[in-house]
Amino acid sequence: MNSNHAATSTEVLHIESEKISLDTFISKISCSHKFHSLRHSLKNPTRKLTISGLHGSLSSFVMAEMFSHESASMLLVCNDEELERYENDLAILLGKNTLIDFTAEPAQALSTLLSDEKKVILSTPAELCRKVLPKSLSQTKKLTIKQGETIGYARLEEFLVRNEFKRKDFIEQEGDFAVRGSIVDVFSFDAEEPIRIEFFGDEVDSIRTIDVSSQLSKERITESEIVANLVQTTSESECLLDYLRPQSLVITNNTADYGADVESGEFFTKAQIIQKLEAFRQVEIQKIGKG
Repeated sequence: MNSNHAATSTEVLHIESEKISLDTFISKISCSHKFHSLRHSLKNPTRKLTISGLHGSLSSFVMAEMFSHESASMLLVCNDEELERYENDLAILLGKNTLIDFTAEPAQALSTLLSDEKKVILSTPAELCRKVLPKSLSQTKKLTIKQGETIGYARLEEFLVRNEFKRKDFIEQEGDFAVRGSIVDVFSFDAEEPIRIEFFGDEVDSIRTIDVSSQLSKERITESEIVANLVQTTSESECLLDYLRPQSLVITNNTADYGADVESGEFFTKAQIIQKLEAFRQVEIQKIGKG
């Protein structure tokens, strides 16, 4: 028996989404009317602005664009759970070498600000309250080593001992130094890797970076800066904010908790930090959750 089967027609709908590059997306943000208004408002040196409605990583794009129009370093203060996300986003948008995490590398962040390099400094509210050496004193905690320069081992050792570097057989971490004849290995507090300085008499004959695990020399360099531990307290202690240039932009969020109301040996009070923040242009990002 023949049976008639109704033909089933299936309609397939193809939707082509617009492909847009990262550069194009950033350009759209930069050219938008709202961003132009934001940039104009930031020219006011005493104004505090609030931005809301930024879902997901959109806030990172806005921060990256703000930084590109700044002349000095920018400080981003966010809570622990947000710091990693911003660090990952901004590393893609601006390049990893543009960022320094004060919570992980405080000496490197302070040393960079002393040298006036333009960077994005990331910090948590709690670490922003941390006391560090006053900026004027920190300038004396740096020693520049150049190949061919007559500096002398005695001067180098005096600097290291005076600034509480620890002499060891092998260097392992920041603040270590080792001596073998005319060779001095130093792990600066602001460095990602240590250096090996070889003397010929009092002259610096060569400078090389070192692999910590193998203790072998790596790349030859012509100059390096040795920085002592800048995260110390004195009777005239300052904080990260005191190292910023007056025209620096500070970005915070509405959930920032600046810690205790009572000053301690290591931290300033919430009121002291808020007062210091008032000296800078500020942008507060209103946190609205995940988008």
